[in-house]
Amino acid sequence: MKKLRILQYDHSAPLQEGVLHRAGSCCPLKQGAGSASQALVKPGDQVNAGQLLGAIPDKVLGAVIHAPLPPAWPRSPQPHRANPPLSKPPMNEKSVGMIELSSVAAGFQVADTMLKAGNVRLYLSRSICSGKFMVLIGGDASAVESAVAAGSEAATAA
Repeated sequence: MKKLRILQYDHSAPLQEGVLHRAGSCCPLKQGAGSASQALVKPGDQVNAGQLLGAIPDKVLGAVIHAPLPPAWPRSPQPHRANPPLSKPPMNEKSVGMIELSSVAAGFQVADTMLKAGNVRLYLSRSICSGKFMVLIGGDASAVESAVAAGSEAATAA
């Protein structure tokens, strides 16, 4: 942990016991190859774990969908998306900055440093392939410039 420079985050975290309450849950009607399932429940219906939520039409390839968790109240069916879209920057954010790293651990540290260095918004922070990590930020030109400079400094120190 010392080598990763995350020793300051190593502290005990007390267990907080309790019951988690969900306001609702959502299961996509298309999971995997084939056609989307047809919904068998309506939004607001209470369902139990294992209950059938979606069935496939006759002579069509697809997957039946069951409720994975105990009592849940489904929201409206959501369309299938393979990858969530990137958030669009507001019109007042005119600059973007990016740093690509060859270490996932360093990527987390650099992203943290960049966000603390300036008033910027994080658009993307993820592994882009084996051993590569990318951080993409946006904001005002001066804030992005200072955040990228701080991130570059943190990357060379890592």
